[in-house]
Amino acid sequence: MKRIQLSEKIETTVLLKSRRRCCICFGLNRDIEHKPGQIAHLDHNSSNNKLENLAFLCLTHHDQYDTKTSQSKNLTLNEVKHYRKQLYEIIVNDWKKHIIFDKVTSDLSEKVAGHYIRDGEYDSAELDIHYLGNNKVKVLGLALWGKQKECGPNLGELDFEAELKNSKIYFKHTILGDKEYQIEIEFNADGLKAKEKYLSGCLEVDVRSGYFGLNVSFQGDYKKT
Repeated sequence: MKRIQLSEKIETTVLLKSRRRCCICFGLNRDIEHKPGQIAHLDHNSSNNKLENLAFLCLTHHDQYDTKTSQSKNLTLNEVKHYRKQLYEIIVNDWKKHIIFDKVTSDLSEKVAGHYIRDGEYDSAELDIHYLGNNKVKVLGLALWGKQKECGPNLGELDFEAELKNSKIYFKHTILGDKEYQIEIEFNADGLKAKEKYLSGCLEVDVRSGYFGLNVSFQGDYKKT
């Protein structure tokens, strides 16, 4: 298959959106250091130079993504696209902030901002909390169920902004008029605790029945990493 050279405009767009951060490093390890790397074609088609098919990857992960393995489960297209989406959102939010020299981080920001993990043998969840100022936070989350499934786990995502009140965040999302998802996040000395509700009309339904995906939930106790 003949490789079609990336245009300067497309190349520059990918580099600026990623700031030369590898989305796989970020997705797997929350590593946001800039790295020597290359622009990868996610569908392995070097003639498909559409933006949605391109991502900046460090040299190690580019080699890993392009290598076919017969034993271990390789990184999937949707997995890498998910990591890329999260990375781009983090970069957009961080680069909007004003640079203040000799800035002292507020106690509130230090208390809530960070990466939180709930890990189990068969399921897990991660929450990234970003303090936006004025008691506002952004929450990004990924929950998995069935980590050992041969065909891959069921996934659930959170992406919302909310107000922080008395060390708690509350968010709700209405679906189809009569169904509503709710989550309450409360920060504590060890990390945070998440509680969920899924309402259908006036009845409370088990969120694991399918709001995110079968058995997927963000509920539980998290440790700050």
